[in-house]
Amino acid sequence: MTRSAQEVRRQKQGNVEDDQPWLSQEVPELTSKSSNSICFKGEGLCVIYLKDGAISQPETDMLTALSKKFTSQLSDRGAKMKFMWLDLATEAAYKELFKPTQLPSAVVFNPHKRLRFTKLDHGEDGEVKGDEAGLANLVDKVLGGDARFTPVPGQKLPVWVTREKAAKAGKKEL
Repeated sequence: MTRSAQEVRRQKQGNVEDDQPWLSQEVPELTSKSSNSICFKGEGLCVIYLKDGAISQPETDMLTALSKKFTSQLSDRGAKMKFMWLDLATEAAYKELFKPTQLPSAVVFNPHKRLRFTKLDHGEDGEVKGDEAGLANLVDKVLGGDARFTPVPGQKLPVWVTREKAAKAGKKEL
């Protein structure tokens, strides 16, 4: 391979990461661009952390810890859980679909055959929080076969919000 061909290949690989940053994130954001590769077209179930706005570092750390905990528990069972987060302040159609009673919250989404999900039950008085314990209980319930899944109406996902690239948004016309 010529030197310029190697450079072109390296640039293309760099562009893939630039175009698909979710591939290198520990807990990627679920968006129109990332949804197929991190959830809907892959194997396993999607554990989606529902947030009103951006995710914080402590929340990312919590989800990473849960992901590692359940990945090690599931490795011998063939089940796969992928952890991600969704900004409901931006994706209002998904807020309407999942109807969380409080935020933060979570759903476990099954994108296979029939689109369906089960959500974190916050209890009658909202005493169950969308924290590490609440999410662990939700995942345990799913793995134990005790979760009741709700089908997505019409088996059609809501339309994603179209987002402009941050780089374009940062440039102002003179």
